[in-house]
Amino acid sequence: MDDASRERASLDRQALRILVAPLLVLGLEWAVSASNKILGNFVGQFAGYVNALAQYGTFLPGLRLILRFPTAAAYGAIGIEAAMAILLIAASIALWRGIEHFWVPLAEATTLVSAIVATMLWLMLGHQPFWPSPASNGGFGPGIGIEFFLAMLSFALVISIGLLRRTFLLRRAQEM
Repeated sequence: MDDASRERASLDRQALRILVAPLLVLGLEWAVSASNKILGNFVGQFAGYVNALAQYGTFLPGLRLILRFPTAAAYGAIGIEAAMAILLIAASIALWRGIEHFWVPLAEATTLVSAIVATMLWLMLGHQPFWPSPASNGGFGPGIGIEFFLAMLSFALVISIGLLRRTFLLRRAQEM
């Protein structure tokens, strides 16, 4: 391995380590959310909750399907959140160790799913589809919900990981 290759590997490892903290925070947040659902009465209350969403005319893609299978949707939500937590925490550990070949695309895909799920949670709470407003959040009284920040952090990580992966691929193509 020549000096240029060692320097590139060192830079790649430093770039990957920048993503470790936000991936870990995101993974831990999904772990807390999933554990709250597991320990609480989420599944039992979910059918009534989605019925109320339908009665109020809340904008939520897939609401008809969720209404039809509320128990399966509740267990699916718990499973998705738990899987995201495990994958994001494992990806942050792997990236800290410098293992990128498998974990960078997996982290990118998981953060994309995280962004979608967080956006769905934002909509499920009755907020407007795009940006919080005084009408949708009581004038930001208690603050913006965690779902909004999860969605924004997830979208930022998807973009960051994609750009990092593209940079790695371009650099390797130039070396060949």
